[in-house]
Amino acid sequence: APALVRGDRIDLPPTERGNSYVLVVDSQGAVRQVTAARERFAADPEKQASNAEASVPRPLYELRFQPGNRPRRLLVRID
Repeated sequence: APALVRGDRIDLPPTERGNSYVLVVDSQGAVRQVTAARERFAADPEKQASNAEASVPRPLYELRFQPGNRPRRLLVRID
């Protein structure tokens, strides 16, 4: 996984503890998409998209990673 450049510490509500998110990071290191990991397996794709967007903490979009040669998907678990 690429190293964090900015945003190594973000403030999230305590209710986020234990949740996991899949981040799509572009080759420049910016987060382009965030979805709840548990939503990936929902049966209804339309419901999945609306629920995933509503439940994503906005500070996750502020994370920045080391640039790479290609986009990546990262699993982030909040402890």
